[in-house]
Amino acid sequence: MVDVVIFAGFLAICVLTVIELRLMRVGNLSFSDGVLIGAVYYVVLPLLVLLMTGELADVNLHVPPYRPYADVSTTLNLFLGLVVVLLFHAVCRLFPKGPLASVPERTEKVSFRVFFIVLVVLEVANFFVSGKSAGGHWADNASAAFSQSPIAIFSLGIANCWRTCAFGYLAYRTVTGRISRRSATIIGALVVVLDVTLTFNRITVAYYIMMIALLYRDRILLIGTGLVVLAPTVTFMSSVWAVFRGLALSRGVSVENILMALQTASTSSQGAEGGISKTLNAFAEATNLLVFKFLVENVPDHFSPLWGSTFILKTFSFFIPSTIWEDKPKTFGTYLGYYVESIQGLTLNSTLFGEAYGNFYYYWPFALFAMLCVIEFLFRRVANLAPVYGFFGAFVAIALWRFDMTFAFISFVTIGVVHVLVGAGLWFSSLKVGGRSYAVADRRVRRNMNRIKTPR
Repeated sequence: MVDVVIFAGFLAICVLTVIELRLMRVGNLSFSDGVLIGAVYYVVLPLLVLLMTGELADVNLHVPPYRPYADVSTTLNLFLGLVVVLLFHAVCRLFPKGPLASVPERTEKVSFRVFFIVLVVLEVANFFVSGKSAGGHWADNASAAFSQSPIAIFSLGIANCWRTCAFGYLAYRTVTGRISRRSATIIGALVVVLDVTLTFNRITVAYYIMMIALLYRDRILLIGTGLVVLAPTVTFMSSVWAVFRGLALSRGVSVENILMALQTASTSSQGAEGGISKTLNAFAEATNLLVFKFLVENVPDHFSPLWGSTFILKTFSFFIPSTIWEDKPKTFGTYLGYYVESIQGLTLNSTLFGEAYGNFYYYWPFALFAMLCVIEFLFRRVANLAPVYGFFGAFVAIALWRFDMTFAFISFVTIGVVHVLVGAGLWFSSLKVGGRSYAVADRRVRRNMNRIKTPR
C-alpha cells in the first residue's frame, strides 16, 4: 500500500511539474524558471528511474543505498521539496515579468564580446591562481588557494558564476534573434571544452545540455532519445574523467603526464560495475540524493542543525578569507564531506534541499521558500538594468542545485562586475567610434576647403 501511495504522489508531482513547465515563458527566463528546470534535471528524472529500478547506490560513498519505497522519510522529504519548488514557481507566475526591454544592437554586440573575452581571460588566469599550473591534485590546490588568498576567493568565485551565466547569455541572444540556435550550440560547445580543459570540472556539460533542451524544446523527444542511446558512452567517459582529473596534473603540467593519466584512467575504468546508479550519477549527479538521505537519517542525532550559519551567515561573508576570520563558516558541503567520509576538506553535494535541511531541520521548507523568494526579487530588480540578467538568474538557479546558497549572492557580485565592464567597453567603443567619425569629418572639411580655394 505504501508503494502505491508513493508512486501516486510522484505521478501527481510529475503532472504539476509538466503544467508549470508548459506555463514557463522561455522567451523571458528568470531565476524561478531555473529552479524548476534544475529540479526536473537533478531530482524528478532520477526519482522517476529509481521508482522503476528500486535502488540507488555508490560504492565510493559510505552511505547505504537509497531505496525510495523503503526509505520513506527521505522520499517524502524529496516530495516536500519538490512541492516547495512548484509552489515557488506558481507564486512567481502570479507576479508577471514585464516584456524584455529593447537594447540597441551596438550595445548588445559590445556586451556579448566583452563578456566572452573576460570569460577566456578568467579561465586562463584562474588556471594559475588556483595552483593547477604548479602540479598536484586540482582539488587540494584550489582548497589552498581559497584558504590563503582573498584574490583567489574573488577571482575563482566570479569565474564559477561567469561560466554558468555564459549559457544564459547564449540562450538570451538566441531567443531575441541576435544569433541562431546553431551558433549558440557551437559557442556553448567551445565554452565547455575551454572550461573542462582548464578547470577539470565537467559541470558545464550539464548546463550545456539544459541550454540545448531549452533552445530545441520542439525536438525534446529526439534529444531525450539521443541521451538514452549515448548513456553507456557517457557513463564510461564519466568514470574515466573521475580518475583522470586526479592524476592529470599530479606530476606537473605536461603532455606526457596528461596522456599517462588518461591511459591509467581508461584502464582502471574498464569493466567497472555500477549499473543504473552509475549512469544516473554521470548524467544528473544522482549521488546528491544519497547525501540527502544521510542528512534525513542523521539530523539532528549525529549531525547538529547549523541554524543558518551556512545558509545565511556565510552568504554575506564569502569574500572574507579564513586566514582573517578563523571561525568563518565553511561551505556546507565540507561539513557533509567530514561527517559522511571523515575527510577534512572533502566537499559533497546534497541538492538544493540538503543545505536548507541541514540548517533548519523541520523548518527547512519555510527557510528554502523564503530564501528563493528573496533571490527571485533581487534578480528581477537587476534584470531592470539589462534583460539578459534574468537569463543569468535562470542558470544561476540551475547551478544552485549543486552548490550552496552563497553562490547566488556571489552571482550578484558577478553581475555588478559584468555591468561595470560592459559600461567601460561601451565607453571605450564610443570614444573609438567617435574618434574615427571626427577624423572622417575633418578629412571632408579639408577636402571641401581645398575645392573652395582652387581657382576655376
